[in-house]
Amino acid sequence: MNKKNAGFTLMEVLIVIAIIGIAAAFTVPTFLNMLPNWRAKAAATDLFSNLQLAKMAAIRKGGNCVVTFSGNPDGGVPCQYQIGLINKTVSLDDYGSNIVFRGPVAGAIFPRFNLDTGSEVTWTLTFNSRGMISGNAINVNFGSMKFADTDPRRTYYRAGATTAGVIKMERLEGNTWQ
Repeated sequence: MNKKNAGFTLMEVLIVIAIIGIAAAFTVPTFLNMLPNWRAKAAATDLFSNLQLAKMAAIRKGGNCVVTFSGNPDGGVPCQYQIGLINKTVSLDDYGSNIVFRGPVAGAIFPRFNLDTGSEVTWTLTFNSRGMISGNAINVNFGSMKFADTDPRRTYYRAGATTAGVIKMERLEGNTWQ
């Protein structure tokens, strides 16, 4: 073979394309199955960071910073939360479809949605000027999918704060949060 004919044959190119297609056929479904869990973790991680931000804003400004959670996924009202002192609103729709305030058992865990009327629920978490929570120790639960109650492969995350102002994020392992 001389140097003018150097290159790939059509058969070689087709074989490489076929190998890439076969590899994609195996990896795309795996990626699509993992995507909802990544979205749920991203939403919980962002909530964790935003709760830290709200706590620091309350301390820095010497006043209360209210984080307001609202929505009703069963009634078609998008789930979102707002941070008062810094005028920030985060919609869970931004993380992709089916990321809602929901836990790993049948029905909504947080907020307590009124499934009969389909009305929106609003709940607040208030940090005071010392960075502590006014009220009871609360955790905000995140479910990975709206229908995740029936899918054991889903991973659930939650982020929240205790009355002492400790902000934490946990993942559900079996039946316990860790």
